[in-house]
Amino acid sequence: AYTYHVTAVDGDTASFGIDIDMSAPGPKGFDEHGKATAKYDTKRLCPTQFDYTGTSRHQPAMDQYVTTTAHLTATLVSDSFAPK
Repeated sequence: AYTYHVTAVDGDTASFGIDIDMSAPGPKGFDEHGKATAKYDTKRLCPTQFDYTGTSRHQPAMDQYVTTTAHLTATLVSDSFAPK
């Protein structure tokens, strides 16, 4: 499940907090938990910044676990729909 919380609005910019909690039970199941923040341009309906940190743990075999931690930062650098 992804849960979004609007944390601030400043003019045409909305800031979000995002909580990620997913799991699938079973012998090849997984768990993923993470947090993200995003900034969104409400006038252009466009994300401008995203930052995610999360940990995923899956079980490829009954006696084996693999844990992966990821961090992703993305920032909008250009807008092909912007007026010229």
